[in-house]
Amino acid sequence: GRLRWVFAGGVAVILAAMYVATHVIIPAGDLEHADPANLALAWVMAAWIAGVAGVEGRIRFRGEPIGSSGRLARIIGYATILVWVTAAAAGRWIAFA
Repeated sequence: GRLRWVFAGGVAVILAAMYVATHVIIPAGDLEHADPANLALAWVMAAWIAGVAGVEGRIRFRGEPIGSSGRLARIIGYATILVWVTAAAAGRWIAFA
């Protein structure tokens, strides 16, 4: 429960940073500078998703060996769900912008 709120808060901060970077700091239409900013923030988002999936994997699957295939499959599945939810939220945000 609490980790999901932490994840959502982190995503909100990253999206706010992306908005500020590409609409306030970098003028609209300046793609030469906006593209590197978007690329950097995409890497930050990927690292955030992977980090939260890793933390979730350590919390949920404590009793299983680290290298077990079941544990790895569940962590990858959890990361996939996080990516899907993040992409769905971003798609809605873009659609209503």
